[in-house]
Amino acid sequence: MSTPPTQRGFGLWLVAALAAAALAFFGLHRGLGPPGDTQRPPERLGSVSPQAVTALLLDGNTLRVGDAAGRVFALDLSSGEARGHFVAHDGAVRRLLLALGETGLETVDAGVAGGTRLVTVGADGTVAEFTLDGAPLGRARLPDARLNDAALRPGAVFVAADQGLVARLGPAETAWRLSALHGKAAFAVALSPDGAMLASGGSDGWVRLTSAGAGEVAVAFEARSPWVTHLRWTPEGLWTFGSDGQFTRWTLTAEGYTHDRTVSGHAGPIVAVDLDDAALLTGSEDGTARLWDRQTAAPRALFEAGAPVRSVALGAQAVYIGTIDGQLRRFPRAGGAAAQTYSLTPSTGRP
Repeated sequence: MSTPPTQRGFGLWLVAALAAAALAFFGLHRGLGPPGDTQRPPERLGSVSPQAVTALLLDGNTLRVGDAAGRVFALDLSSGEARGHFVAHDGAVRRLLLALGETGLETVDAGVAGGTRLVTVGADGTVAEFTLDGAPLGRARLPDARLNDAALRPGAVFVAADQGLVARLGPAETAWRLSALHGKAAFAVALSPDGAMLASGGSDGWVRLTSAGAGEVAVAFEARSPWVTHLRWTPEGLWTFGSDGQFTRWTLTAEGYTHDRTVSGHAGPIVAVDLDDAALLTGSEDGTARLWDRQTAAPRALFEAGAPVRSVALGAQAVYIGTIDGQLRRFPRAGGAAAQTYSLTPSTGRP
């Protein structure tokens, strides 16, 4: 039986990402310690070549950028210049997150307490913790796995990985691991607003709700997409995003989870998502990103990225889109042509 076009497109993205991760490993490993090493990476590489922009995180006037070579950049939006970069992973950066205080990862610098930390998720199977200027604090590894996503709550890190794996990282007394939960790959995890439940989705097309503390599956239901590529859990419901370009909002009723809205958003798989209080931003393999009203799911703006999208970030006045060809562009939030293209060639020094 042939693979549906939407799954085939997403599969090509996954193969490309894994290939980039492998190239990054062999190209960068000479400049790093062992994969689990938490020593400070080199200030600069010998050369900085364009890589797919795989993760974006808007942090005030700084846009943090992860790429397929495992690097993290700090882009100053006032000047439009990269202040510096560091190597976070021996593979693509899958997700960038901010954590306030402890994460539950083993900390290598006990003198750094509290404050906001940058958490990076890598295809090399590790989750790493850094200060905002790039100093390493800790790292956890999920053996024999490639990570795709992560979610944080105070003192805990939850991950989705290949082999359908969903796990909680941290001390042995609180960690758990659920193998083959989503077929060949788990692509996404999201915590409920109260942090008590973890939603996960993947290549089996199902969503499973697991108790965050004990790691016991409580609810499972079939999503309306062949593969679940992203998840977001907000007070108004659980959002699922799929390889068929659709997204759905689910609400909890006495009969269980029911979908109250499904939108055909893209002609290709949805591979990037961001949101704020008013809107939802989706990016796709079809080379576009779209802005949606968060309450009604009505379309608000269309952005032509010019290449398959890999990451998006939603700001108050602008939208930032990273693509497979290493381009990072800023668009007016209202839509229209790109207003600026950024260079990720950093100056010396750390962010």
